[in-house]
Amino acid sequence: MRIDKKYNQKIDILRTFFRGGWVYTSLDQMRELLGYSHRSGVQLFLQKLVESGILFFENKGYIPTDKLTGYPLFESVRAGLPFTPETHPTSQMDLEKYLIEHPASTYFVKVKGDSMEDAGIRQGDIVILDRSLTPKNGDIVIASLDGDVTLKYFEKKWERLRLIPANAKYEPIIVNGPCEILGVIAGSVRKYH
Repeated sequence: MRIDKKYNQKIDILRTFFRGGWVYTSLDQMRELLGYSHRSGVQLFLQKLVESGILFFENKGYIPTDKLTGYPLFESVRAGLPFTPETHPTSQMDLEKYLIEHPASTYFVKVKGDSMEDAGIRQGDIVILDRSLTPKNGDIVIASLDGDVTLKYFEKKWERLRLIPANAKYEPIIVNGPCEILGVIAGSVRKYH
């Protein structure tokens, strides 16, 4: 079902509301937010949004889908020669859902230092630490050694653990004592402005 253009302003209000952190709202909250004087008017509007896949209704509340909270995702951009970009996004993308697979065990950590710059992780970047993942060789992890934490590649061979930097200026750390792997890096984010 298509949504009439006259509803675009109300959809923009909902988009701003849900992008602000709200994840669930009742009919009365929606009526007030969207400026409807009667419950029947907002109920009809919300039903159209549910039928269009913009919202879904669960346990007496409305929850947004990626069609509402996602950002336009264009298929690609070349990093080489200029090209004519597509004028329409191919889909919508919710960055949080894309980056975070296990919300209850995920943390953001700001990077200090340059030991992982050859892995594309620079000082000031934010890494996404997932504490629910079990590290495998080649994963980037945050490890705690004697109370200090470090960001390195994980390598375990024959019960010997090494934490390997991604910068030739630094030597691998051979772990001979207690070491706690705090989690595996699931992604990183860099802001340019």
